[in-house]
Amino acid sequence: MQTRQNHTLFALNSAEAFISQNADRLTNVTTTGMRTKLSNLIAELKRNALGQGTSNLNARGTTQKHRQLRTILVRDHMNPIAAIAAAELPRTPELAPLRKPGSRFTAANLAHAAGAMAEAAAPFSDVFIAAGLPADFIAQLRAASDAMLEAIQARSLLLGKRSGATSGLSVRLTAAKKVLHAVDSLVRRSLSADPELLNDWNTVKRVKRPTQPVTPAAVPAGNPAAIPVVEPAAPVV
Repeated sequence: MQTRQNHTLFALNSAEAFISQNADRLTNVTTTGMRTKLSNLIAELKRNALGQGTSNLNARGTTQKHRQLRTILVRDHMNPIAAIAAAELPRTPELAPLRKPGSRFTAANLAHAAGAMAEAAAPFSDVFIAAGLPADFIAQLRAASDAMLEAIQARSLLLGKRSGATSGLSVRLTAAKKVLHAVDSLVRRSLSADPELLNDWNTVKRVKRPTQPVTPAAVPAGNPAAIPVVEPAAPVV
C-alpha cells in the first residue's frame, strides 16, 4: 500500500473510532446510512490491504522458488547432458539442442530448450546412462522443467490477485473519502455547539500528508568560497 493510501486509511479508522467513542454526543450520526456505509467500506479496505500484503509476500516466495527450480534445472539436468554430449557425441546440427543453455534465457525459452534437449537426447539415452546419468534422466529433465513453469504460473496468479486487491483498494478509498465528507457534514452539525470536540474531530479526520525528505545542498569539493561565511555580530554600544 502506498504511503498516501496508508495515511487515508488511518484517517478513516480514526474518524470511525471518534464516532464510536463519542456516540452519546453524536446520536444523529451513529445510526445514519452514511455511518454504516463508512464502516462497511473501512472493513472492505482492511480486507483489500490484507490481500495485497499477503499476495506480495507470497509472490516474493514464489519468485525465490522459481529461481531455485531454474538453478536445479540447469545445474543438475541440462548442464550434465550438455557436457556429456560435447564429450561423447558429434557436433552436428541435429544435436544442437544438446548444448548448454544460455544464461539469459527467459523461463519460457529455457523450458522450450529443456524439451528440445529431452527429444534430442532420447535416441542416445544409452550413451548418457553409460556416462553416469540415471536411467530416467530424460523424465527427470522434463519434471524439473515442469516444476519451474508451475512456479512461474503460481507467481502470475498471485500477481493477478495483488493487482485485483490494489485496484479494489484504490476504488474503495475514493468512495470512502466521499462518504467521510458526507459524515463530516453530519458531525459538524451535531457538534456546532461544542467547539472543543469539533476541533478534535477536525484533527482526527485529517489525512496526514506524506513528508518529503529534505536534501541538504551540496558544497563543491575544494571550493571554500562556496561555504557561506557568517559575519560576527557588531558589538552593542
